[in-house]
Amino acid sequence: MVLSLTKNSVTDSIPPTLGRLRKLSFLDLFRNLLSGDVPAEFTGIENITYLDLSSNFITGVVLPEIGDLLNLETLILANNSFIGSMPPELGNISSLFTLDLSFNSLLGVLPDSLSNLRNL
Repeated sequence: MVLSLTKNSVTDSIPPTLGRLRKLSFLDLFRNLLSGDVPAEFTGIENITYLDLSSNFITGVVLPEIGDLLNLETLILANNSFIGSMPPELGNISSLFTLDLSFNSLLGVLPDSLSNLRNL
């Protein structure tokens, strides 16, 4: 299942109900007007392989639970307002080919677990 809303003017926060779309494999919300935190329920989309939330106004931390999305191949969270450090759980997603966290406000050291991402 594919959901692409690229380059629209979708506003407000990411609805937690998206976490119920268990068959969703491709979610592209690039360049909208989304704001707020990524809801924890969002990490329930177990079959997702492509996730692009870039170029929005998303805040908060990169959820450690993102490491539970073991089928994820592409994760693009660039050009938002994420804060804090990169969660070490990112290293659990061994299927990742693309990881883009650029243009945020992340700080701290890179987690050692990133060395587990052999496809990068």
